[in-house]
Amino acid sequence: MSPHRPSLSGWQRSITLSLFLGWCFYYLCRKSFSASIPSLIRDGYPQEGLGLVASCFAFSYGFSKFVGSVLADHFSPKSLFSAGLLLSGLCCTTFSASAWYFPQRHLPLCVVWIVQGIVQGVGWPTVAKLLQQWYSLGQLGTWWSVISGGGNIASSLSPIIFLYLSSMFGWQVVFLLVGLIAVAMSLALTQTLHNSPSDLGIQIEHKSNANSPKSSKAPEAEKSSSVSWYDVFFIRDVWIASLIYAVLYFVKACCTDWSQLYFVQVAHKSEKTAALCVSLMNFGGLFGNFFSGYISDSFITQRTEKTKCPRAPTFIFLSALLSVVFHFLLHCASMGYPEIWLEALSFMLGVLTDGGIALIGLIAMEIVPKQLSVSSHGLACAIAQVGSFFAGWPFSHLVNSYGWDASFHMLEGMCVLLTVLSVYFLWLLITGLPSPKLKIKKTE
Repeated sequence: MSPHRPSLSGWQRSITLSLFLGWCFYYLCRKSFSASIPSLIRDGYPQEGLGLVASCFAFSYGFSKFVGSVLADHFSPKSLFSAGLLLSGLCCTTFSASAWYFPQRHLPLCVVWIVQGIVQGVGWPTVAKLLQQWYSLGQLGTWWSVISGGGNIASSLSPIIFLYLSSMFGWQVVFLLVGLIAVAMSLALTQTLHNSPSDLGIQIEHKSNANSPKSSKAPEAEKSSSVSWYDVFFIRDVWIASLIYAVLYFVKACCTDWSQLYFVQVAHKSEKTAALCVSLMNFGGLFGNFFSGYISDSFITQRTEKTKCPRAPTFIFLSALLSVVFHFLLHCASMGYPEIWLEALSFMLGVLTDGGIALIGLIAMEIVPKQLSVSSHGLACAIAQVGSFFAGWPFSHLVNSYGWDASFHMLEGMCVLLTVLSVYFLWLLITGLPSPKLKIKKTE
């Protein structure tokens, strides 16, 4: 290798930075809608209509994310990631134009945001594929969390940025600006991303845990076996992890999309304070992503054959703490506590929800053979979007029918359900109760 060429660690830093920035803009395009909901309501768009837009996105995104996972296993993840961001940026510009041509009509916005969900679906599966190619198992959780943090940064900044710029130029101009920047970023990514170290003539050793007696045979088993992407549908543990993912995503989506209005209408806080709480919620997710990945990676390094899912105990702890924090958040909002309490609890809520989401995504990848890891993650993410779908129009209808208090107390109950499901999942993994076995075809 030429001394002037970057080393493996140099390329890893470059790939990680590219994915981090790219995922920031993926998320900024996606969150531009929820950050603009207060402005859209002031412009005369119906609240239930905007909930329908959110549900349309969740539906198309969930379907597309699984398809994107299958595509990532068969096509260039670099090209898919760049193309998805390009089309996502164009959807933002189209969303802005449709609002100018069809003011106060939410159906055209639904159509555009369905397409947005479709093109966004290739984003994270390609990130997962690239991280698997560039990092070993003991590093995966940490860098997975770092890239996820890009979405948290975009989510935490978007409410404040949109509130400020929309007051000056209008939300349509902000959508247009975000879309154009995303298009430019997608073009830059085609030059900075690479599918794997082997494309650059670099060899990387994906180390397995030395404690595992099967570690030395893993490469041979991987070469001598083949599975089809649809085999993932027959693994019980993937479906349980997907159900947990859906419940958690429902809670997170309701909090990030509707808590701004909740704080204004129930806690009687200013729009500025409400936007700050949502920003802190998303900013807290940055820390939750990193620490959950880093801590669970330390369990991976100590993994033994009997440890079926070393990240599960960390996930159970986060979900149990989430129930407690959510209860105190509702209590402080309804009793008129000082703003500092709402802001601190919003931050903690973000730490716990995003930390849990990062972990359950990793768990879905690690409970299946490596050949199915991206497809398993895609299926879990697709099922999770069912939760995101119910956080849109169904939740807005629930609020209109029963009020904010009843709706958010229902979310508190979902947090408790999440903890119960997590404990049950870990119990199944530890006891090793019978489940449908995956038949791996041997290849000569």
